[in-house]
Amino acid sequence: MTTEACPLSGDRSSLFFESKMENAKYFRCPRCEAVFLSRENRLSAEDEKDRYSLHQNNPKDQAYRKFLSQLQIPLLERIKDNSSGLDYGSGPGPTLAKMFQEEGHLMSNYDPFFAPNKAVLKKSYDFIGCSETAEHFHNPDKEFSKLSEMLLPGGILGLMTLLLKENENFELWHYRKDPTHVFFYTVGTLEFIKENYFTKLEIISNRVALFKKSSYRSFSLFLNTNP
Repeated sequence: MTTEACPLSGDRSSLFFESKMENAKYFRCPRCEAVFLSRENRLSAEDEKDRYSLHQNNPKDQAYRKFLSQLQIPLLERIKDNSSGLDYGSGPGPTLAKMFQEEGHLMSNYDPFFAPNKAVLKKSYDFIGCSETAEHFHNPDKEFSKLSEMLLPGGILGLMTLLLKENENFELWHYRKDPTHVFFYTVGTLEFIKENYFTKLEIISNRVALFKKSSYRSFSLFLNTNP
């Protein structure tokens, strides 16, 4: 029986996800219900970057802006004026940050290939937008831990990634066919992320989910700051 450890939950009993696809092995985690591409089938970092460079993400493209508004609008409805935000996975044509800047918010960009400024990862934010990025996570456990740590108490992570439905024909699913997409989320996966990294989950659509961090600091910190 073929198994592989899930890069989100760490469960080592993830079973081979049956399909007729050649040259690609996928596994499904019984704990977080995610489906992920085997490590042996993932692209190299160089090949990944070449693939991302082909994306036409122009900030002036109104169709692209409309696409991103699926994430922007629910975030705008829940954050205060002049909030600080991070576009995590901004890509070769950062657009989400620009859209929030136009609404008066102070924004930073981070992308491991196109905006690799690690200094922004040491700051804290009122909200983080992660658009069409989470499906590229090779190590989602580390990524969600980092995203949670960067949020201020009460902060919101806006996640945009197409969810895998139970009745989806995975072999024919267009979202799977992008070779840089290595980790696929279900509603169960979102629940797992909420339970382990955040305190609240709001599913807006089959593509957008909002995670909220606790408004309170940990009890140990409370003890350290009160005589």
